[in-house]
Amino acid sequence: MNFTFIKFRYGLNVRKLGVVLALLWIACWLPQAGWCGEAASLGSTVQGIKDRGVLRCGVEQNTLTMSAMDRDGEWRGFMVDLCHALGVALLGTTQDVEIIEVNKHLRYEALKGNAYDVLMSNSTWTLTRETALGVRFVTPYLFDGQGFLAHLKQGRTRLSAYDKANICVLDSTTSLTNLKALLAQHYPHFTLTSFVTLERMRESFFSGNCDMLSSDRLVLASEQLVRGGEQGAYHILEDIISREPLGPYVRQGDEQWFSLLRWLVQGLLLAEHKGVTRDNVDKLAGTTEDREIQHLLGVVGNAHQALGVDAQWMRRVIRVVGNFEEIYQRNLGALAQLGVRRGYNGLWYKGGLHYVPPFQ
Repeated sequence: MNFTFIKFRYGLNVRKLGVVLALLWIACWLPQAGWCGEAASLGSTVQGIKDRGVLRCGVEQNTLTMSAMDRDGEWRGFMVDLCHALGVALLGTTQDVEIIEVNKHLRYEALKGNAYDVLMSNSTWTLTRETALGVRFVTPYLFDGQGFLAHLKQGRTRLSAYDKANICVLDSTTSLTNLKALLAQHYPHFTLTSFVTLERMRESFFSGNCDMLSSDRLVLASEQLVRGGEQGAYHILEDIISREPLGPYVRQGDEQWFSLLRWLVQGLLLAEHKGVTRDNVDKLAGTTEDREIQHLLGVVGNAHQALGVDAQWMRRVIRVVGNFEEIYQRNLGALAQLGVRRGYNGLWYKGGLHYVPPFQ
């Protein structure tokens, strides 16, 4: 290389150039240098999970329908089943899935800092979260809306029927943000009480200190469901004040990991659409002439290679956890007795919002 040309053509001192390049190299490898050190240290998430032999799945302590630890110390719920599905896809078994309880206030920072591989929670897809936090929303697995759980004895079915009310809400959530905007514009005579933990919020509402509990309607119905014989003492108001597309988050900058998780969810939905279940998945793999099912179950095609998994990945997942409908019914199906149907969470030709792209 003609360094004299560089020096005189561009007015750049070569010694200074060497110093600058050296400093850039050092900065890139410093742990504190988030703009390139983080990306350099993390590498491929898929390969990292395979090398570690464990998938780390971050979930919130919520309700047993979503994600919570039961009395036996086992994690259960819709999001937990999806963690297991991801573990089966990559590692072949649910035994190699580590469920990590996340701090709601630090969930995105912890994900970005590699405390877990994926955040599988009822986290809403928002512009700010995807553009300012270094994380990326993958795909919606649930569509919900913010509502209100109220004491039935109050005899009101809509917010507009209340002269005044104190509303319990969880801190650091879109629910709190939505409520502040709503009350400022329409209900200035209402008050808000925010809580750091879900348990304290529940305690305050069910002991009568709050007139309403506000959260996603699926969560509210789940809270009502677990009250057992006291279910009839509460009801969900008719008001829905927001749109809440819920789904997993991953760190930005790893397209393979992002695509694997997105196509896992879409594969589960396609299995429901095509009638592929836990009971018939292996039989269909050997007999079906449906080309898309053949792609789904790894009979034909090699698209799986770009995702870092083997051809049988979705066949294993469906065999172990079932298709999307089976997962939904196992965890959220009981909410139907409270009048909460699948609705938007159904497939497109059944009035839902889940529209599956071609799996090929």
